[in-house]
Amino acid sequence: MLSAKQRRIALKKNIEHAHDMARRLRADGADEITLTYYADEESFRAMKLPEEGDDFEYRQLVTAEFAKVMLAHGLHLKVQLLDAKEYFEWLGARENTYQAQHEYPGGRHVSGDEAMALLGIK
Repeated sequence: MLSAKQRRIALKKNIEHAHDMARRLRADGADEITLTYYADEESFRAMKLPEEGDDFEYRQLVTAEFAKVMLAHGLHLKVQLLDAKEYFEWLGARENTYQAQHEYPGGRHVSGDEAMALLGIK
């Protein structure tokens, strides 16, 4: 777990990264982005990749802050709600990797007001 100070510093860096990414996406002509969000802590623990760390609440916070930045840059937001049971049924014997998670077509997809409500964005 990160200390409160470490969380603030890391969140600031993540928000800066989100602004950079949003600018690149807009420059490339993108008008929407899909972010992944874990359905629950159990799904997070089962699916998380080593680079994600162990802090479920922080991971969900970063996703919500990322979404705010994307919206501020005029990108339409879609959220893919990940459930570990469904994901691992789809994955089968393959390795759980960033690429596999990126290719996963399942999960519940929401957008607009429903996505904002899910992420706690007003």
